[in-house]
Amino acid sequence: MIMNLSSLKMKKRHWDRLLNEIKDQKIVPVIGPELLQVKVNGKQCELYEFVANKLIEELELDEFDFQEPISVSDVAFAFRQIDGDLLDVYYQVGEILRCQEWEAPAPLKKLAEISHFDLFISTTPDNLLAQAINEIRFDGRKETLELSYSPRTELADIPDDYHPSPKSGPIVYQLLGNADMPPDFMVTEDDLLDYVHRLQGYDQRPDNLFDTLSQRSIAWIGVSFPDWLIRFLLCSTSKDALFGSFGVRGYVADRHTRNDGKLLSFLNRNNSLLYTSGEAVDFVEELNEKWFERFGETIQKLPEIPIEDEFPKNGVFISYASEDREAAVRLRKLFTDQKIHAWFDDKDLKGGDLWEEVIRSNIEKCSIFIPLLSQHTLTIDRRYFRMEWNCAIREQEVRSSSYPFIQPLLIDDVAPDHDLVPREFRARHWTRLTGDEADIDIIHRAQQIIRNLSRQQRRNV
Repeated sequence: MIMNLSSLKMKKRHWDRLLNEIKDQKIVPVIGPELLQVKVNGKQCELYEFVANKLIEELELDEFDFQEPISVSDVAFAFRQIDGDLLDVYYQVGEILRCQEWEAPAPLKKLAEISHFDLFISTTPDNLLAQAINEIRFDGRKETLELSYSPRTELADIPDDYHPSPKSGPIVYQLLGNADMPPDFMVTEDDLLDYVHRLQGYDQRPDNLFDTLSQRSIAWIGVSFPDWLIRFLLCSTSKDALFGSFGVRGYVADRHTRNDGKLLSFLNRNNSLLYTSGEAVDFVEELNEKWFERFGETIQKLPEIPIEDEFPKNGVFISYASEDREAAVRLRKLFTDQKIHAWFDDKDLKGGDLWEEVIRSNIEKCSIFIPLLSQHTLTIDRRYFRMEWNCAIREQEVRSSSYPFIQPLLIDDVAPDHDLVPREFRARHWTRLTGDEADIDIIHRAQQIIRNLSRQQRRNV
């Protein structure tokens, strides 16, 4: 039995509230495959329907009678029935997604135009959402911070110091993995269960992300998750407010929820609203129009961050993992107390062309590069500090081999021969930041290196 939709339907007052909540950055859009409208051979289709049909061709499964619409999970199940290796499915999906230069779907671009969306959750393994944001907000520059959850690698979470701000830039979090790292993304229903199970684990839950979601309402757009999964995610992100009587907990726009009576009843009890005037693509179109009518200009470009044209002479560059910020701040104070300029990225530059230009420029100009080594740096995940490390290693190559440009600094237990420590660091003298009076020796060593450099420079004049 399908319940009456009138109690869930979005009325004018609900639209007004949604727009104001977006303006106040209290809404997180969760994006699903229904928004991924792409063109293939001049015809419009949903990306993952194309991927599923392409998989059937690549895996030679034409004899199976698939029911429309075909999902990637359906194809994976059929392949497993003929004793196929599921790894082939993951790698083939990744290859199909990379086989073309996909244009960012129009619905994603319209969402990106709403500049007050700062945190996006993607439930698909492609990079099209970040691509759309970069195209609309940054003229194609890769400025969006992209993170993906994986049960098999080190936990990826939004930064500890994350807060809604135009300066901090947008974040895309791929909740079910990224196809660039097969098999670390969701393909089968078993994968989905595995992700859900691990997201509940004490040591595998992205706490910063879920804490942020618990303070906001969620807009489920084109997701069409199963009933049980919507319930789980709402419970996981709501803390004690799930069945509270205050406020709207979520907005739902997809093609399937209206036909799921039990889920509709749950959403109604959970103070959630359903878009009934069309599908997810229609919701995005209407939302974009209403946003523009209410607030005018939709694009709010990030303010440019000036590059330090003159990095102070004899300055020190401190490189650190975001989890080790406290140690970096403490070290910088030690240097500044001794009148030595110490710099690190404290402007939330994140990634992208601007960030790379600032970092490269300052590393070229600094006298000493100090990478803080900790357990947080022993990760195979994509981390921005590693870009700083690589830049410093290239800079060392054009300096004298006798000059100790790179000075690794330990802040917890890291083995000097660890595989994830660059070999260029292993050969250097390592010092430990202890947090006591012995740390002054670090400053004295830096002062000696800088004095020796200054003498050499004077001789060369």
